Amino acid sequence: MRYLNKIIFINSANIPYAEVLLDGNVHFSGTQGAGKSTVLRALLFFYNADKMHLGIQSGQKTFEEFYFRHSNSYIAYEVRVEENAYTILLSRSQGKVVYRFIDAPYQKGWIVNDDGRAESDWARIREKAGSHTDISAKIDTYEQYRNIIYGNTHERSHRYDKYAIVESPKYQNIPRSIQNVFLNSKLDADFVKSTIIQSMTEEEDSINLSTYRHLVADFEREFDEIDCWYRKESNGEVLVRAKAQKAINTYRLMVALDFQLQQTWQQLNYAVSKAKEEIPSAEDKIHGLQESLKKTKELLSAEEQNYEKEHDLLTKKIAEKELRLKDIRDKRRRYEELKIDDIIALVSQEHKFRQEKELKENMLRKLQEQYRDIADKYRTVYEALDSEWKTFVATQNEDKNNRKSELLDGKDRLQRARDARKKQINETYDEWLKASDERLEVLNEDFRHADKRLSQLQFWHPMADEIDLCKTGITNLTSQLEITRTKLGSMREESLMKLEQTEKDYARRIQTSATELEQLQAELASTEKLLNGFKDSLYEWLTQNKPGWEHTIGKVVDEQQVLYARGLSPVLEDEGTSM
Repeated sequence: MRYLNKIIFINSANIPYAEVLLDGNVHFSGTQGAGKSTVLRALLFFYNADKMHLGIQSGQKTFEEFYFRHSNSYIAYEVRVEENAYTILLSRSQGKVVYRFIDAPYQKGWIVNDDGRAESDWARIREKAGSHTDISAKIDTYEQYRNIIYGNTHERSHRYDKYAIVESPKYQNIPRSIQNVFLNSKLDADFVKSTIIQSMTEEEDSINLSTYRHLVADFEREFDEIDCWYRKESNGEVLVRAKAQKAINTYRLMVALDFQLQQTWQQLNYAVSKAKEEIPSAEDKIHGLQESLKKTKELLSAEEQNYEKEHDLLTKKIAEKELRLKDIRDKRRRYEELKIDDIIALVSQEHKFRQEKELKENMLRKLQEQYRDIADKYRTVYEALDSEWKTFVATQNEDKNNRKSELLDGKDRLQRARDARKKQINETYDEWLKASDERLEVLNEDFRHADKRLSQLQFWHPMADEIDLCKTGITNLTSQLEITRTKLGSMREESLMKLEQTEKDYARRIQTSATELEQLQAELASTEKLLNGFKDSLYEWLTQNKPGWEHTIGKVVDEQQVLYARGLSPVLEDEGTSM
């Protein structure tokens, strides 16, 4: 009796290493995610070798991605054959699953090292299995694998006959029946019987003449090959034997070369092992050199830091000296612009000028005593004009302060309006956000309830209509959730746009107010400039000497170019009636 004895997972399906015995009645039990489906699919794949009919749902990982994720991922099947056993090793090569038949019971040491790491190099696995163990070539098609284990091979060498669990050229019903049983949850005896019967084909057995034609053709070819061994040429020489002798000699040469290659390989292995032995000492030397290099780098870093510190100190001193020199040059240039030499010459004549000042002051006192009455008269007029000038300046300052107060009030009013608008927008946005969050929570609760209900009903096939109804409800709720999220995003964008527009309006008003303030300041500066030019101007002279000038010359004269001009030296003629 031939049967599957056990399955071994090595770095496969998130399992580092596990052996599952199947040498009797086996019952799988466990919670969800324990690995029941993982073992069952691997068990089904042994019989049907069809990754598309393993019950893997759409959206899940493919068979190769789940079971053979790494280069050292393997699944091994040990098949019991009477008193012996053989192993079928599955691995991944060039993106697809390949098979190798090993004529020996499974041994963990073939693949797993002493440190628990699985080998990824097939040459190492073949070496560990030993040269006396028969290992087949790589089987890279599922059909060839099924033909081998179900005994549908017609090779002359009959190499794969020992790996067949049955011998049938029409085995297709067997994996189909096993597949139908594995992919259904109802496994009572009557159901299994009906499944096998329904899986059986009703086609009548027929003899494939092409197979026997192939066998006859092989027999004729073999007979011709035997006859060629004894057929002589006209010179009495058997040409085939001569060619065979040449082939034998060539084979012997190949054996000798193979022996020499093996000797060279052993020498290389010795060289590799010796190099491996020398690696620790070399690593120690490297470590010592690295430590020395590290210390040298530390010394170099310290020297560089000292150099940087000294360089920074000298640079700082040079900068201070350059700054001092620049200050000296600037002061020298400034003094040259001020004509310091002339100033020094004037300072040297200070005593002379002071004497002249005292003489002129004495002369002024004498003149003032002579013309005291006239001075009192003009002093009174001057005080009146000065009082009028101060009143005018106070009025302009008051107007200036009023304008500033109005500007500040307008700015404050705009700020309050902006804050109120922003607060209103934030309150509206918070209300919408709160309502949306509440709606979202309700929808999430409905979605969780529907998902929970779906999880309860997804394995109950008679309730397909109710499941479809729940799926429709989930779709509708998902659509409503997306619509709500879209509305929420639109409201957020609209609020941000309104806030940005409000800030732009506020900035525009601030800019307008600032422009008006600049205009007022320019007018005030112009007015102050004119007022500063009142002293010793034609305007002052007319005010003091020509009453009513506003109605005569004041109507035609230019205010800035003439009235406030200085150095005109106006005088009165004709007894003070004309200028």
